[in-house]
Amino acid sequence: MSIDSKLTKINAIVTEQTNEVSNLKTAIEDSWQEIDKVHQLAKQNHQAARDWQTKAGKVTFKDLNDTEYQVDTLATLINETQKINPHPEVMTKAQFDALRQMRKQQYAGSGFVQWGYGDSTNNAVNNGMWTYQNKLNLGRSGKASGWVGQDKSSSPFPKVVVDGVSHELQSVDYPYGIVSCKFPSAPDGTKTYDSATGKVTQHTSTVEAFNECKHKTPNGVYSGVYNKELGEFNCNDTGPGGIYLINKTSAGAHKVSIVFTSSIDTTIELRDAGGTSGTDPLIKQLSISANTKQKVVFTHTFTKSGVYFRVPEPQVGQKITIYSWQTLPSSEQVITSRKDLVFLESWHEKIADKDVVYPLGNVQYGASSHEGIALANNLVAQGYSAFGEWDQDTKGYGVKWSTLSDANRIKFLKNPEHNIYYDPEAKAYIQVRYRVRVVEGLGDEFDYTYPGHVATSWRPSISSNTPYFNARGKNITAVDYYSESLGYGYFNPLNNVQRTIKTKGDFEGFGSRKLLGHDSKCFAIPIALVQRLNQGAYHPTYNPLGTKCVLTENEAGQNLWYGSNSKKLFCQLDAFTQVKPYGGKLGDPDSQNGRRDQYRFYDAIYAGQVEDLRLNANKLDVNQLREDAMRKAVAGTLRGKGKTIFTTVKAKKLAIASAYAGKYYVNLFGTVDTQNGYEIEPQNRPFSYLYNSTRGSILYPTYVEPSGNIYTSDVPVSLSGNRFQDIGPSTLLDWQVGDDIYLINGEQMTSEFDSLPWVDIIGHPERIAATFPDGVLGQWIPQLPDGTSKAYELNKKANRALTWALTTDYGENWSAGTLSIDAIKNAYTSSAEETRVQLLSYEALADFTLPANNMVVKSSVGSVFASADRFVTQGNRLISSLSGLIGKDSQDGNQQRDLAVLNAPKHAGGFLWNSNKVSHSPITLREPINQSCGAKALPTIVEKGGLLYLQFHGAELKWDNTEFIVINSANVNDDFVDGRFYWVHPEVGGALAGKFLRCVKPGNEPFSSLNWAHTENGYSYRTIANNIFFVDAPWGISSWGDDQTIPIVNGEDVKTDLNGNTVKVFCHHTQLPLGIASY
Repeated sequence: MSIDSKLTKINAIVTEQTNEVSNLKTAIEDSWQEIDKVHQLAKQNHQAARDWQTKAGKVTFKDLNDTEYQVDTLATLINETQKINPHPEVMTKAQFDALRQMRKQQYAGSGFVQWGYGDSTNNAVNNGMWTYQNKLNLGRSGKASGWVGQDKSSSPFPKVVVDGVSHELQSVDYPYGIVSCKFPSAPDGTKTYDSATGKVTQHTSTVEAFNECKHKTPNGVYSGVYNKELGEFNCNDTGPGGIYLINKTSAGAHKVSIVFTSSIDTTIELRDAGGTSGTDPLIKQLSISANTKQKVVFTHTFTKSGVYFRVPEPQVGQKITIYSWQTLPSSEQVITSRKDLVFLESWHEKIADKDVVYPLGNVQYGASSHEGIALANNLVAQGYSAFGEWDQDTKGYGVKWSTLSDANRIKFLKNPEHNIYYDPEAKAYIQVRYRVRVVEGLGDEFDYTYPGHVATSWRPSISSNTPYFNARGKNITAVDYYSESLGYGYFNPLNNVQRTIKTKGDFEGFGSRKLLGHDSKCFAIPIALVQRLNQGAYHPTYNPLGTKCVLTENEAGQNLWYGSNSKKLFCQLDAFTQVKPYGGKLGDPDSQNGRRDQYRFYDAIYAGQVEDLRLNANKLDVNQLREDAMRKAVAGTLRGKGKTIFTTVKAKKLAIASAYAGKYYVNLFGTVDTQNGYEIEPQNRPFSYLYNSTRGSILYPTYVEPSGNIYTSDVPVSLSGNRFQDIGPSTLLDWQVGDDIYLINGEQMTSEFDSLPWVDIIGHPERIAATFPDGVLGQWIPQLPDGTSKAYELNKKANRALTWALTTDYGENWSAGTLSIDAIKNAYTSSAEETRVQLLSYEALADFTLPANNMVVKSSVGSVFASADRFVTQGNRLISSLSGLIGKDSQDGNQQRDLAVLNAPKHAGGFLWNSNKVSHSPITLREPINQSCGAKALPTIVEKGGLLYLQFHGAELKWDNTEFIVINSANVNDDFVDGRFYWVHPEVGGALAGKFLRCVKPGNEPFSSLNWAHTENGYSYRTIANNIFFVDAPWGISSWGDDQTIPIVNGEDVKTDLNGNTVKVFCHHTQLPLGIASY
């Protein structure tokens, strides 16, 4: 190769290397520029990252392409996260609702999960419920021996579940844990309730409330002068005249009550008038004896404006004294007796609405601090914490939410007992709160206590015009009853179409006028119903629920109603006006108290006044429930309710004494009350009697008709309801038209108690009528005093004997003392004079069952209970409740029996029936002493309205020492008589030989005849079609006459036992439910 060629090649290589160096330099320069750019980007993004950590809002980041990105800062992200759940310690709404749904699956419905501890037996209403002075309490701190319910609760204070929300009920209006319920003042006779309008009116005085007119200037006076101060009309002319007073309203139905006397025998007319015209329509005409107090009470639909009290033939100087003249619309009554309702209200509410949080959600929290946090009770209007619109004092303690430190907020938020959750949609904390409501009643009418069996909104009475209970929820004004102009909403039961959430056991609030809570959630569950006494004087005629003494004649002192120096009362208004302003309340001395029974003070709350309405929310094993409830029934601890009796005695004349279809009846002159058609209301038959003073005999009404016919018998009625009853002989055919008849009419009062303040009356009816012409509290004992020693059998089982008061001179003078009775025979022994009228006061336990229709059985069938015992703790209360009779057997080892069920067939529908007999093993109770009755009962569990009840099928038991007539060859042809017992000697031969028989149809066929045949129904005679003459008698098996079967009936009926006695058979249910059905 030449030198030139080599140089050319070298130059080319140099050029190439030079280019590479140049390219490398360019690349290095570019790389430094890129490094510098990345450095600048990193520096800038580093600052952005610092700003992201420390600042709010957004920061800008860039990528290598110089694209910018806006990113939320950390503070912004935290803030947004907190909007979802500001505190992870608190549940979200989703979590809270999930727990609610879980509890709804866990429990049978809304109600009490734990009762809480109770108090001593004397104060106990039931497990976890007790009374003290003027309060009804739930729960108890600590634990002491003998406290009722101490082993029935795992917590000292109640726990409830309402729509799946669990509430700890503590420190309601009390700082130390107890739920302490206060009550409105007892009735004082100044309020009226109009059932037509649902309106309650507060009057300035009792005189205004009763619309007492005797001290008013008459709207018209004729032929005389009226002194309104003295209430006297003085006649100054022999021409017709009198006084005219307008009614409370111008026309319409009014109830009028006038008490008066005339100084001479006279005739009085009462006219529907517009003035003093004698031609106005006549309402009543009365013949009056001189100086005899006359009380006339009537209800009349007036076409004019008032009553003209007219004397058609007055005498100059004649004086009419008006003791009382009251007129009210027939739908209006003065409230002197009432039941107050206690219930729990639960609702959801935003904490921010009031900026207040309450411990446990309890807006009536009674302590001033909680977990070291100071609380205040002036943060919300007082009405928010009030028990009712009557309550101006209760102020619940809470704390202002916005002022709480984070640490103290967390105390509330992390504890689920405070029921706080976070709703992300509302972006708010929600607390589920509660208050105890105590609604002042409108009277005694109250039959709507549970939400399962009706559809109408909650109010005191299902079928009346009483107003609905107002739902309050989050609202701050306490209003008890709903109206279109007042109130926020009302509560609906399970079956109401307005309900949105279906949970057994609670009422759901419906906010018709105002929002009740967050998401409209507001609920109520019943707690108790409390019967109240009143602030008037006690009087067995005019004010049986009063508590004060009566003024003395000189008005300087006070005394019992029968005191020798006590003022005479003529009407109920007098019981409120003839009293001192003090007395009858807690703390007053005994000398200022007018009652002499177990209820002394009008402002006290006694266990016997309380009806426990709490429902057990737990799912219950129905078979275990049956056993537990039956043990309580036998022990007499199941609670019930009953009414006392008010008796009036009226003199009558016998108009008719006759028979119809083998049943005897009477009709009395002037008998039919045109207002209701009944001389005796059907429901009052068991407490009423007919006494023929001409014949000296007593009959019992067994069926009554609006026409005035009263069907009678020698023995008391045993059935409820107005039904014919085949109950044996009657002495009616001895009665003659024109005989003097005294109608002793016992009427049930409206007030109800578990422990009844019972009164029995001893005396001849004519003397009772003269002593108490307007009636008296008590039930008559149908035994006539004659001066000989008698054991007067009490109408109720005396749980505790109290006092007596008696007169022998028609009430002019009284004596009194402490009642002493034979506790075994349940009788008062006395040589009472023929002139005596005596009131026996004692404590009696109410029935806890009532007649009911046979229902589908939800449990298995247990054993049959049988007893005739005298002890309440050994079945006596159960016997009385089921049969109406009182056990008196006191033998050791003969208290009760549990009999095995041999056969208990059920219908395809699930209820017991008679197609195949329900049978049991033989009764082994020995012969009772004191001629005691007994009863047997088969318990099962049934469901009504979603609630569980104990059902009893059974029968009354009567012991009979049966005497058998021996039939042998010598008397084989004797006639046989209905009701007699026969033993046919084997020597007679034939189908009857060797048999113990009871005759059910009389006849004269020979006992030895071969025509006798045995059938499944008894023994018939072949030649006489379809006739049973004998049935087997229980000789050597049981003298209770029991056939070892349980009759399955609806309500009550009668049957003939094997001894030929008529006995009651029944289907009863417990009055109060035992729990919530959950299957």
